[in-house]
Amino acid sequence: MPDTQGASLFDELTRIGIDADLARRMDKSLDPEHVATKKDLMVFQETMLQMQFRNEKAMSDLRDDVRSVASDVRDLRTDMHGEVSSLRAEIKEVRAEMKTEIAAVRTEMHGLSRQFWITFGGFITTILSVFLVNWYFHALTG
Repeated sequence: MPDTQGASLFDELTRIGIDADLARRMDKSLDPEHVATKKDLMVFQETMLQMQFRNEKAMSDLRDDVRSVASDVRDLRTDMHGEVSSLRAEIKEVRAEMKTEIAAVRTEMHGLSRQFWITFGGFITTILSVFLVNWYFHALTG
C-alpha cells in the first residue's frame, strides 16, 4: 500500500483513476472552509458513478480476457486430444509390428530348437551305433 500521509486528496483521486477536473472539484468541495451545497453532492455522485463505470469497464475487460483464455484452453485441449489420438494410433501400429517381430523370433527359435534336437538325436544314434558295432566286434574276438 502506498504511503498516503503526505499526499493530497487530489493526488489520491487522480492515482485511483478519477478525472483531474473532477478530482479538483472533489478536493475543493471537501475543503473545511467550504460550505457544502447540492452541487457538492452532485460532484460526489459523479465521482461515484465514474468509479462505478471504471470498475464495470474493468470487470467487462476481465470477463473478455477470461473468455479469451477459456477459448484458448478449449483450443489447446482439442489439439491435445488430437495429439493423443494420433499417438494412440502410432502406439497401436508399433505394437502390431512388435507382435509380428516376436512371432518371427519365436518361429526362428522353434526352428533352432527342432534343429538342435534332430542334431542331438543323430549324435546319440551315431554314438550308440559305434558303441554297438564296437561291442559286437569286441565280443567276436574275445
